[in-house]
Amino acid sequence: MYVWANDPSTSNAMGLIVNATEITINAQRYTFSQLDLGPGLVRLELHVNRTSIGQIYPVFLIVAFWIITLALGALGLAIIVHEYRRVEAGIILLFSGALFAMPALRNTAPLSPPFGCTLDYSSFFWCMLTCVLGFTAAAIRYVMQGRYPAFPLKAILPSQNNEMM
Repeated sequence: MYVWANDPSTSNAMGLIVNATEITINAQRYTFSQLDLGPGLVRLELHVNRTSIGQIYPVFLIVAFWIITLALGALGLAIIVHEYRRVEAGIILLFSGALFAMPALRNTAPLSPPFGCTLDYSSFFWCMLTCVLGFTAAAIRYVMQGRYPAFPLKAILPSQNNEMM
């Protein structure tokens, strides 16, 4: 689109030429239309729409966040609450890794919407809450299950040490 104007103090008319009818930038489609309303009057309409990938990908992210939330929640319930098995360091790393990976996945949304959008309230915050609760519960249970018997200490006296040589 090109717009130019001459000096308003002169009698020359302002010119307007639209030579592009549609432009797609960052998952948004801009559509221009020009209507001549008479001499010296031009109406320019601009329509902004999301492209099909810009509409589908956020829905995919919502579904992906819920799948991750349900998987981590089921794992947390099975291991931490129902004590299906012992909590090991890998389980804690799984929850903490998911905790740091979710914001990076969220930022792949087209045009990086600000925090507080529908994507956040519908799935992202719930996934982060599941990761935080799972990490905290796994860490607490990991510490609590460490009730091992006392470490066997064998006192080595100097007289016993000399007899062995």
